[in-house]
Amino acid sequence: MEEPKRAAQGSLFHETLEIKQRRATGSRSICCRLCRCACCEACARRIVQQDEARCSMPLWLYRRPAQCCVAGTCALIFGTLGAFLLTSASNTFEKIIRYDALDSHISFTLDHDLAGPFHLSYEVPSLYVNHKTYVESKDAFVVGGWLMDYQCDGAEQVDHVRSRRCPLGADCSRDSLYALVATTGAFRPCGLVALSMFADTFELVNTDDGTNITMDQRDIALPGDEAIYEGKILKEGSHFTVEGVRSWLKGPLYEHFKVWYRTSPSPTVRNLWATFDGPLKAGNYEVKFPVNDAIWTDAWISAEKPKKRVILSQAHTLGSVGSFWLMGVLSIVACCIQVVMTIFFLTVPLLRAYLAARNLERN
Repeated sequence: MEEPKRAAQGSLFHETLEIKQRRATGSRSICCRLCRCACCEACARRIVQQDEARCSMPLWLYRRPAQCCVAGTCALIFGTLGAFLLTSASNTFEKIIRYDALDSHISFTLDHDLAGPFHLSYEVPSLYVNHKTYVESKDAFVVGGWLMDYQCDGAEQVDHVRSRRCPLGADCSRDSLYALVATTGAFRPCGLVALSMFADTFELVNTDDGTNITMDQRDIALPGDEAIYEGKILKEGSHFTVEGVRSWLKGPLYEHFKVWYRTSPSPTVRNLWATFDGPLKAGNYEVKFPVNDAIWTDAWISAEKPKKRVILSQAHTLGSVGSFWLMGVLSIVACCIQVVMTIFFLTVPLLRAYLAARNLERN
């Protein structure tokens, strides 16, 4: 009899313990819900009943004389900044040379000596590469991540490169990138971005003395780009490999590839191609195009008279001549607005006196 009683007491004890545990768990969940409701209520109260702003600025700063002084000071600052930027734009050398697939060289003249350093850039206008399908068409192994779903559909084989860069009837021998891919036998890195890479090359020659100016094509990509491709595009001897597959990239083309793989948000693509220290003496110069792919002006540039551009410019800490003009014009516009506000604050007393005199005349 004692053993059944003990068993019943033990089961009753376990049941009682389970009930207590359930009640404790339920009370904890209720407490958590109440805490959450209290926190939400406190946050809502802070939003609805906002505290008075603590501002230690004196009230005289909001009066008309102080506002007039602030507007005048801002007008002076923006005017000085705009004049500096526009003057820098006028004093910074930039030569834009337009060419197409039929040009082997173009000559130009420098009227005076120029101090370096210099940038040589290329620009492709009316090239709409900011479409989502194009931007996502990259090699997933090279730049893939959990945020973006990259893929190379329709741009992963040698035949895909041929069909896009050498349409039916086109001379494939004129396209340098297809020649590299065909020689390699594989297309890695793949994708539309890689397939459409700008592969033209340039030479700068002083025709007065026949000097070929040496240009540096190294370190033209952003400093952080090297970390993106580290361990993915490997250099093995004179060529590169991707996942053990020999790549079409070679020599300085790899550095240009890193620049091109950062797709432009603008329909006009402008990328740095090389740098050199200079100086450049006054005289006659010639830009040669050892590699001049025809696909750009034949099919890809959306313009009535398609032209590629090569830009020779002096390097400046604040950027290109275009950025000078843009920031300078914006600064002048801001200066004009502040001048109008200054005049308004200055004429308020006169306007009040005029209105008061008119009222007296009417009365």
